[in-house]
Parts: sequence; structure tokens; C-alpha cells
Amino acid sequence: RQLPAVWIAKEDREEAEEAGYEIFSAGRLLIEHLGELALQFAPELLTHEDVQNLIGEFAKTAPATVRDVVPELLSIQEIQHVLQQLLAERIPIRNLGLILETLGEAARHTRHTVELTESVRLALGRLVTSRYLDTDGILHVLTLSPALETRITESFELTEDRVSVFPDPAELERLIRNLSCHVQRLQLLGISPVLLVSAQIRPALREMISSIKPVLPVLSIAEVPKSTRVKQEECLGER
Repeated sequence: RQLPAVWIAKEDREEAEEAGYEIFSAGRLLIEHLGELALQFAPELLTHEDVQNLIGEFAKTAPATVRDVVPELLSIQEIQHVLQQLLAERIPIRNLGLILETLGEAARHTRHTVELTESVRLALGRLVTSRYLDTDGILHVLTLSPALETRITESFELTEDRVSVFPDPAELERLIRNLSCHVQRLQLLGISPVLLVSAQIRPALREMISSIKPVLPVLSIAEVPKSTRVKQEECLGER
């Protein structure tokens, strides 16, 4: 999480606590910052050798699962790319068994990194969604109008291993500006929203709005369990 912080004198601590501010020691703030950096750069830190070791360890307890996928359907490098995509959106990769099983099934139809990643995200949907629920179990969402989703659908294509987007510059700028405003407004109310869109445009939209700070998570409707309590905070693109 991002932590905007200011230094205060020791004698001002009690007053700050009474005002409701969260107090961090210098050491704790450093740890939080380093943790944020570790999450930010996790994709780059996950090497080919790391993935090979992870799969090697998993093969000791589930050799059949590994044998069915590597190298018959996917190479270590292809799996590395998928895991890096997951980490880039801060999705834990601890459930390697489910990830490999999903990749084994998906790889029979595609070897495109983006499509493979989306298949894994769908399998991990409950975990993905749970990371963004508030303390009452509610998912606060921003959505796009059907017309805007249609225009976005027409502005991207899947290339060899990524999403290439070709949005209208003015509309993209307007979308990013509006999303940023709503995110900031909601965060002032203590709400951390996600952008909820159709599965078809999720990866493209995530690419389009990657410049938004703080980062706005993008989830597909298909990833969210039907039992989830969803509250729509705003629908963008409505006339």
C-alpha cells in the first residue's frame, strides 16, 4: 500500500494520535517502504532459475501435474512470463498446483501469455477478489458504460505475447482523468475501489490505465464470485 507520510516531532505524537493519525516509527516506515518496493519489482526479481526451482520442488509432491504441463505443453520461460504477469498485479503465486493445472488446460487452446494469465486469474478469482473487499466484505467498484466498453474493445489487439492498445488519445486522457478523480474522492472516504469490467477488455484496460497513481486494480466480472457483495460507486461513460 502507498503511505503518504510526514515527519513530526516526538512531542507532537500524542496530539497526532488524538487527531486520529496513524503513527509509524522510522524503522516501521522503512520496512513498509521496502515491502512496497519488493511488491513493485517482484516480476523482475522472479528469474527463470527461480521458476525452475519452484516447479522442481512442487514436482516432488505432485510429479504428474508437472509432467503433464512441463515441457509437453509449456516451457519454463512461458510459465515464468505468466507468473510475472500475476505478480505485476500483486496476485500471490503460492497456489502453484492450481496455477499449473489451469495452465495445462488452457495451453491446449492457446500459448498466448495474456490469455494464459487471464485463465489463471479466473481460476484464482476468489483469492483475487478477496484482496479488495472492505472490512464488511463489500467490493467497491467503478464501472464503464456498455458504449465505452465497446469502444475500448475496438481499440486493442493481442500481439505475440502482450496487449497492444490503440485508444483515441482524447478519450483515453479523459478516462484516466475521471478515474483518477473518482479514486482520490473515494480514498478520502476510506474506500479503495477497483475497476470492474468485462473479461474481454480487462487486460487491455489495465494496460491503458497503468499510469494511474495510486494504482487502480482492474478486475473482470467473471473473476468475482457470485456471492460477493458489490457496491457500484460510479459508472463512467454514461451520457
